[in-house]
Amino acid sequence: MKIRIINEKKKYSKEDCINVIPFGKIERVDFRRQLNGSGKELVELGRKAERLGGITLVGAESDNCGIMKKSVFIFEGARLISICDMNEYQEKYSSSYGFKSIEFKGKKLGVLVDKDIYSPSAVKALCLNGEHAIINLYGGLLPQKAFVGCEFYSYVYGVDFICVASHIAKAFNARGEEVVMTEGVGNFAFEGVYREIRRRQRGNV
Repeated sequence: MKIRIINEKKKYSKEDCINVIPFGKIERVDFRRQLNGSGKELVELGRKAERLGGITLVGAESDNCGIMKKSVFIFEGARLISICDMNEYQEKYSSSYGFKSIEFKGKKLGVLVDKDIYSPSAVKALCLNGEHAIINLYGGLLPQKAFVGCEFYSYVYGVDFICVASHIAKAFNARGEEVVMTEGVGNFAFEGVYREIRRRQRGNV
């Protein structure tokens, strides 16, 4: 399955794949303005997602009547199908609860927002749910410890792990090996899942 990290300076053909628009590429989404018609961010994102095709994940700040959150907006074509918020508390942003899982081409994909990547319980919860891969959208410059965490999670939980920040993207397969992404495009098998890895570790092959 192909994943494309969208660069605003490039043109993309419509493909049935997973598209990721990192944090920092769009303005804050104000829900009150969306409802009264003065805000067009979600409409414009829907149009962009329709042109890209497949599933599109968009990282952005969200403002719900003054309650600020870090969010990922999930589109299927032009249709907004879900919104995932960061659970980890930060001084500027309100925390949320729960995690998002989407299904695409028969594969389950977990979505983490920003600093939820540092929560082993969040990663394990998604893996126990049978996710084939986890995609994290990070809202700033990504420190080295985050990459170490991705590599560790991919190996221990047996999932492909893709982390996308505004300046860089890194990915690891279910064996903990880094996957080369050429110009922001990578292909993933999405074969490993938590239960299968644990079964093999017990020797029940």
